[in-house]
Amino acid sequence: MLLSLLARMAVVIIWGLGGSVPKNGPIFLDQRFQVEDVITTVIIYPENIELELNDTFQFNAVALTQSGKRVNFSPIWMTTGGDITQEGFYTASNAGCYEVLVTDAHTGVYAVAEVHISCHQASDACLVINPGRVELSRGETIQFTAFGYGESGGLVPIEVKWESGGGWIDEKGNYTASEVGEFLITATQVGSGKYGTAHVSVKLISILPPWMYLDSGKWWFTLVGLLIGLSIGMGYYLYHRNRYKELELRNPGSG
Repeated sequence: MLLSLLARMAVVIIWGLGGSVPKNGPIFLDQRFQVEDVITTVIIYPENIELELNDTFQFNAVALTQSGKRVNFSPIWMTTGGDITQEGFYTASNAGCYEVLVTDAHTGVYAVAEVHISCHQASDACLVINPGRVELSRGETIQFTAFGYGESGGLVPIEVKWESGGGWIDEKGNYTASEVGEFLITATQVGSGKYGTAHVSVKLISILPPWMYLDSGKWWFTLVGLLIGLSIGMGYYLYHRNRYKELELRNPGSG
């Protein structure tokens, strides 16, 4: 009876370790099971870089397993603007803000870098969107303008076709943010096919100004966005359902 009970306990232990019990034959309690140390993290560097139009740059990436071990992997390189080889060599062929994506071919784990391409030289290949980067709250509207270089070398407005993510944009460049996230605005010049991009970060709410230098004293900030419920400061509570509204906030302890 005791031997039968011990055998059943051994079966339970082996099942708990993820093993299998043979129908006939001995049970080995010292059996070892190997767990595959798969890739869980891909790191791209640098994660953010500024380049001039027509510059080239080498991106690099490493892969780490769940135990933190660095291993070889099969990277797939892609970009939302410009050109990149499967060795990570990037060419800044269009002005604007873009993303470089590297993905492990076997696991799908990926990493993203931001590329900001400036166009300070007078070039026919240059198309610039102003502003090039902006942070908005959901429901907020801003106007983008596209420029090209004229015969005098200065920037002049040009006719473009607008495309946007995360919201709506009309033929005049008026953009309304409708979704929370990171998005690109693309302007393509009619006739030439030249294009540029701008980067939009849409938050559920925004505090304006986003940053500033302060000496001693007081300063008012404005909260912009769709509020369902928000706790601010030391128990300061705001509640406004299903409406877009600008609210002035102050520290409860400031009087």
